Amino acid sequence: KKLLATPFGILFNELQRSPKALCASLLSLLKQGLECDSGTPYSTEVELILYVIRVALRVEHSISFLVQLADGAHASMERELRDVLILPEILAELRECLATVQGVLREEVRNMLEGWIAQCIKKFKDLASDPEADRQ
Repeated sequence: KKLLATPFGILFNELQRSPKALCASLLSLLKQGLECDSGTPYSTEVELILYVIRVALRVEHSISFLVQLADGAHASMERELRDVLILPEILAELRECLATVQGVLREEVRNMLEGWIAQCIKKFKDLASDPEADRQ
């Protein structure tokens, strides 16, 4: 176990060594999650979709952290992290991955979630105006 350990975990290790492979897998998982959307927040796939979105957001946050760290722009980091070296070509791959993942999250995922929210608000308003409607 100690031989495989990294100072900041496997995710950071993969992101600083082979971000393209991880990004491709993440985008594939995210697209497949979006394909499960039936257009309603009341379907059985919602938990799976939300899980995939949470995973994507956590990876996106880690990529963003590494890009900010490499740029020296992270507000709370004033020194280098042990065993974290981001080469210029890796930084370019991280930036590309970050832009792509953020694009999917801010467009497709956001639109889906806003649609779900609108349906929930409508259902709540309908129930508030006619509490007996839910029992029928």
